[in-house]
Amino acid sequence: MFQTNPCDNTRLAVEKCKQDFEALYEEKVEGIILRARARWHEHGEKNSKYFLNLEKRNHVKKHVRKLHISGVISTDPFMIMESQRTFYI
Repeated sequence: MFQTNPCDNTRLAVEKCKQDFEALYEEKVEGIILRARARWHEHGEKNSKYFLNLEKRNHVKKHVRKLHISGVISTDPFMIMESQRTFYI
């Protein structure tokens, strides 16, 4: 839109959209950092790729991929979730 009509109003609209996008991105990175539980952030470092990989690794560690159910090892996630649900009820 700015390329076809380069006036001040469209320039301001583009800048506002950029600012909104950057604020949304910062909020998302902040959530990733909190979930990653890393000490690096406390010292002011903001490496979002590091925190994304750390969060992914933590998710894989706490994810149950196999479960021994009634004498059979199951890898079906729905069976695993149902078994966990019945165990904790």
